[in-house]
Amino acid sequence: MTRACVACGTEFIAQRSTRRFCSDRCRQRNRLHPSLSVASARELTPGPVYEATARDLEAAGRVNGSRGAMALVLALRIDSGDDNGHGMVAMIKEHGRILAEALKDAPKSWTPLDELRRRRAVKSRPAPNPRRQT
Repeated sequence: MTRACVACGTEFIAQRSTRRFCSDRCRQRNRLHPSLSVASARELTPGPVYEATARDLEAAGRVNGSRGAMALVLALRIDSGDDNGHGMVAMIKEHGRILAEALKDAPKSWTPLDELRRRRAVKSRPAPNPRRQT
């Protein structure tokens, strides 16, 4: 199985499916200085989670807030798929929490469907009874 080394990026033939580094030197270098690895230098590209998050924040006018920025960063990390199962679950939970905080108290956008719902609610209210005195 041919893989790319996480530390230096060179292609190597992995003896096992779990092998991530081409040599012990790269493994040690990544352990001591993980920020120098090729994986950390890779640019993250926006995916569907990022796009949906950005759309929700834009509609609420909360893109430039600190919570909005945190939600976008978490969405990028989720889309990258670099983390293991437990890390991904934790990030998804945190993303949901941060996004809910960012959108809290945001004015809701108006749609034609909202207007229809408002009209239906007005029609479904009971009419005042003229005989009844309060």
